[in-house]
Amino acid sequence: MDVFSVRDATVRQFADYLFYSLRVADERLRGWLRENLEKGVFWPDPLVQLNPSYEFGCALNDLVSQGKVHSDCLKVFGNLRFYRHQQEAIERALQREHLVVSSGTGSGKTLTYLVPIFDHIFRHARSTNKVCALIVYPMNALVNSQLEALTSYSRNYEKATGQTCPVRFGRYTGQEGAADREKLKSQPPHILLTNFMMLELMLVRPEDNIFIDHADLKFVVLDELHSYRGRQGADVALLLRRLRARCAKDDLTFIGTSATLATGETREERRKLIADAASKIFGVIVKPENVVEESLRRAIPYPRPIDPKALREAILSDRLPSSWEEIAQDPLAAWIEDTFGVEEEADGHLRRKKPITLREGANKLSQITGVDEEKCLQRLKEYLLRGSEITLPDSPEGLPVFGIRLHQFFSQGGAVFATLEPKAKRAFTLEGQSFADENRLYFPLAFCRECGQDYYLVVMDEEANQILPRPPLPGFEAELVGKIGYLMLDEEGRWICDAEHLPDHWTDANGRIKYHYKQRLPRQIFVKPDGRFEQKEDGLPAWFIPGPFSFCLNCGQVYLPQERDFRKLAFFSAGGRSTATTLIILSALSHLEKDDSIDKSAKKVLSFSDNRQDVALQSGHFNDFVQTAVLRAALVRALKENSKEEQLRHDEVEDAVYRAIGVDPKEFLKDPNLRPETPQGRKAIRTFQQLLTYR
Repeated sequence: MDVFSVRDATVRQFADYLFYSLRVADERLRGWLRENLEKGVFWPDPLVQLNPSYEFGCALNDLVSQGKVHSDCLKVFGNLRFYRHQQEAIERALQREHLVVSSGTGSGKTLTYLVPIFDHIFRHARSTNKVCALIVYPMNALVNSQLEALTSYSRNYEKATGQTCPVRFGRYTGQEGAADREKLKSQPPHILLTNFMMLELMLVRPEDNIFIDHADLKFVVLDELHSYRGRQGADVALLLRRLRARCAKDDLTFIGTSATLATGETREERRKLIADAASKIFGVIVKPENVVEESLRRAIPYPRPIDPKALREAILSDRLPSSWEEIAQDPLAAWIEDTFGVEEEADGHLRRKKPITLREGANKLSQITGVDEEKCLQRLKEYLLRGSEITLPDSPEGLPVFGIRLHQFFSQGGAVFATLEPKAKRAFTLEGQSFADENRLYFPLAFCRECGQDYYLVVMDEEANQILPRPPLPGFEAELVGKIGYLMLDEEGRWICDAEHLPDHWTDANGRIKYHYKQRLPRQIFVKPDGRFEQKEDGLPAWFIPGPFSFCLNCGQVYLPQERDFRKLAFFSAGGRSTATTLIILSALSHLEKDDSIDKSAKKVLSFSDNRQDVALQSGHFNDFVQTAVLRAALVRALKENSKEEQLRHDEVEDAVYRAIGVDPKEFLKDPNLRPETPQGRKAIRTFQQLLTYR
């Protein structure tokens, strides 16, 4: 997959959405906005990072033959070959040392605590009905994922022995039904998966005390340890202290796992910082030497340092490595790994390289080799994509040489700011600054949602005859001194303040302006670039409109007083967060769908959030967005396919749109086996068609 093309196409589609979703009447401003979108003002160049290769340790069979791990673990996990950091963490946990495993996603942190837990149960607790290990997760989604993994391991044991796995496990998150809860209490599992909220209830709720008071607890594992910070971190730390006091055990082992905990300059600094943080949370002393970091290695064995001449030759050559043997001896591939993948610390320990943009990498390569930066950029893309197609020969999972991680950030954006000058020469910015220079102020702009006329957001100080900019975000009105309102430049004299141009309900039957609307009349002033204004023609003609915004002076659109100004006027920004997220996901998925080289099951998006309400809102927004898009697309298709004049009568729409959608009845029938030609099937289809008509 060409991840760079997918990124470019996704950004391009999102830029089109932002540009075309905002009406801007001023053609000069419209062109300026388009130019800035193409420059990527709301999305910087993506950061590029390579998934590192891990250093290998021993196999599980080696630990079994040394007597460190029970032989039945082989029937559960198979003869795995561990990474070195996995082996180190497992051996420390087997010695019942408190520890923290700090390594990246996909580095096998789960096995570092499951192997010691299974070993203990096989040796000492296979016949007991007591909880031996608590594994605490910050999110229920992680609990569900771990439950699936444990179920898979249990099946491995059954296949190897023909017997039920003696290690029992269960989930207790508060989402289980009454029958499942009672089953867990009547026969507590060896391994209990839970969250910290339920752990609290196990300590205070009498009906849940069985999981603690009748347990033989040996291991407490906190996954995603970095998520426990601030007040929540303090709550969890006190909770674990109460748990340890309640169990009254000296041999309780605490294990924490996390991808990101500390960013010290040296390995010793990081391990000490992580150990201190874990000690505060666990309430026990975690030694710095018991902080196990990921053990990385260079995948490409090309000798370092790399000769700049060899690099130059590789860049200027049109050849690309086509096999492991070729890429393993390629100087440019080795340079890419050192630039985007791993770096060596002073003690020789390898750590992940901080991500940089591809452009930064091309600039570095150009300085080293003297080759044009654009040529370097092109070759870097080619090598990265080719390296993602070549498999590491010693990887059990079949991982590629270059596992590309592309980090694209999208900012929310804000308002456009403009100076108070004639439209042909006024300056624009997106920086949110107040001063263009000592004689010119920047003012935020809002746009009429109907016609695109721009309005300056201002506050009028009548005593000082001064117009000043006001913040585009609501909530600052109470702090502003003066009359809050809007300003429209009117160089052409388009608007006249008379009964003919005012909304009908502002005047009586005789054409006189009603008393309570007189205070809301637009007021003509003549402004200068520094915001000062006069009543005489000694500046740029403009109309000051007191807030709240009542009607558009350009198109005449009238608004109700109780409507919020946000619904009347639009800002140039990245739109709502939910809409932005939905559009980015849909765009990425649409481009993945076109790539036949990707397995269908891999064409998906994973979204992470620490807020359940945000997830619920986003999923609902996504569904509504897709349904609306499908219906509108079906309506357009129905118009094109059912009439030469692209017209449909009301009584034709229902059938035409249903045919245009092309949905299989099995997708909406409650009983997918119901045949559409039966009376019940026809009735169900008719009901669905009526739903489409209603929508």
